[in-house]
Amino acid sequence: MATVVEHGRTDWAFDGHEGEPNRELRAHRVLEGGAEWSGGYERDENLARVHRLRAMLVWGGLAYLSFLPTDVYFNALRGTDYGPTFIIARLIGAVPLALLWLYLNRSPTPSRGTLMVCEAIATGTVAAVTALMALLSGAIGSPILAGLLPIIVVRCIGIPDPWRRGLILASAPALVFWAIVLVGSVAFPELVIGDDDAIGALIMHLGMHAVTISIVVIGSHFTWDVRRNLYKARRVGRYELLRPLGRGIMGEVWVAWNQGLRQEVALKILPIDHADAEAVARFEREVVATTALRHPNTVRVYDFGLTPEGFWYYAMELLEGETVAELVVREGPLAIARALDLVRQAARALREAHERGVVHRDIKPENLFVSAPAGERDFVKVLDFGVASVTAEALDPVGVVRWGERNDGTDATDATDPERANKPERAVGTPLYISPEAASGRPTDGRSDIYGLGGVLYFMLTARPVFTERDAPALLRAHVEKRPTPPSALLSAPLPDYVEKLVMRCLAKDPDDRYPDADALVQAIDLCQRLHDNDRRRGEAQQPRSRVSASQIESWAEQSRTDTDMSLIKG
Repeated sequence: MATVVEHGRTDWAFDGHEGEPNRELRAHRVLEGGAEWSGGYERDENLARVHRLRAMLVWGGLAYLSFLPTDVYFNALRGTDYGPTFIIARLIGAVPLALLWLYLNRSPTPSRGTLMVCEAIATGTVAAVTALMALLSGAIGSPILAGLLPIIVVRCIGIPDPWRRGLILASAPALVFWAIVLVGSVAFPELVIGDDDAIGALIMHLGMHAVTISIVVIGSHFTWDVRRNLYKARRVGRYELLRPLGRGIMGEVWVAWNQGLRQEVALKILPIDHADAEAVARFEREVVATTALRHPNTVRVYDFGLTPEGFWYYAMELLEGETVAELVVREGPLAIARALDLVRQAARALREAHERGVVHRDIKPENLFVSAPAGERDFVKVLDFGVASVTAEALDPVGVVRWGERNDGTDATDATDPERANKPERAVGTPLYISPEAASGRPTDGRSDIYGLGGVLYFMLTARPVFTERDAPALLRAHVEKRPTPPSALLSAPLPDYVEKLVMRCLAKDPDDRYPDADALVQAIDLCQRLHDNDRRRGEAQQPRSRVSASQIESWAEQSRTDTDMSLIKG
């Protein structure tokens, strides 16, 4: 996500190279890894467009209905009996506006094309009602011909657009308006006031409409361009955006400056529709819970909020270093002691999260970041709780509830619990490292993260993921049904028996067969480290080499780094 400094790589797969634990870490990345940043403005602008259109329907609709008394008074002054007709026409015209407002509030965020159709329907409806009133009050000689101008102005000011799109959307109500007036004038000549003054007024109105459309479209384009440049460069909430780091399905990450903290932070901007109450509540629940995490191996979350423009964001500490995936791509399979130490740090961070009711659900090499703060080498930070599962107890600022326990002491992860057993979960995570229960849509808990750590340890020791199927559905099936190949079978020499048993227990299909919690995993790693130290003192420790090439592992790392929308897979 940050500027990547390219380093020369050697083919470590067959040259006997071992990744030494004390080798200096090359700090070439900042915070989360992922795809290069690309224009997320259009996506977030789509959400903002929904917000502005809803506001325009509410306030524009109220202004539109406020003319009901004017309709009566206007016809009374003219001595006509069209007052009730005007009122009925105006009320009928308000119905599509109300339906559009309901649609935008109850539906997922529509595409830009759908929103443009909604805008055209809204402005076209008001223009059609205004044209009918003009037709009944003199047609081409009616003073209501001027009523088209506020419709055009409100549309262009309310929703800025580039000039081509703005010209189309501003012209749509004008075309509807003049088509009704002119066709009506031909079909009902008795309604037309056709004196010389009326013809002159018609020409003047046509010119005013054309000039007004030109002016407001240009102004709308400038506003749109300024907003785009501001998004790309300047502020989100209290943060000044400095440079982009990366982008994925879960949002974009920027380096940002916080004047209050007087330091740079990593700011994640999320594409959450604030009209989706469930998504907003889930986002707030997750961030509130993760901000309470204080373990030094968990990335710190400082702040979160919603901007007036409709952008959700949260601010994290800015780290320098590289992900485990990049480390393995650069150095090849890690030394056993180093791999155990990195996973142990991550497990300790997850232990605190699980105790507070937070399950990460997306543990993978890209979400374990290796940094060197204050000269301390190989310091792990667990990143990106963006798809975390958070229990209600996690929000309790006083009591800490361990996963698997409710406040009443009953088991919250019991598969026989009807509340959990009958409520399928949406599959979330990365297909290369997703747990079997998450892949099949079953409830997840802390043992799902233990499975993910087992997959990461497998990758660090063998330089390849547990399963290497090419497509996501096949990967999901493999995690659910297929027995992992023991890591020793992929290396030039077998791993110590205690290390292999630790990895395979983490990767058990049944959560009950894994370590019961992160604390038990930490204790198992401690035992493995002591046994490995004894082996090294006796001269019996060896570092097996991987049988895969550097290009293969880089391909797997890229596959893992690419975010996958699991809802597209599971339906």
